[in-house]
Amino acid sequence: MFQSDLQSMISRYDIIRRAELYHGDIAIAALDQECDRVIAAKAADEMLTLQGVRASFVLYRRTTAFTSPPALWARSTYRCW
Repeated sequence: MFQSDLQSMISRYDIIRRAELYHGDIAIAALDQECDRVIAAKAADEMLTLQGVRASFVLYRRTTAFTSPPALWARSTYRCW
């Protein structure tokens, strides 16, 4: 089984704590600081475990060598087929 270190867990729950529900089944967390993409993805995954949440999004800033838009991680339980 995979284990997380304490700081990663705190970071994930800080993201989840900022989430707001949209239409009752979409969780959106918008951050104004940089975030590790793995932590953002794990937070999006974890928000899907909340009762009634069928899609989740984490938006965060990222710094690269050139100008780039904010990053986005999305997860969904919706099926397209």
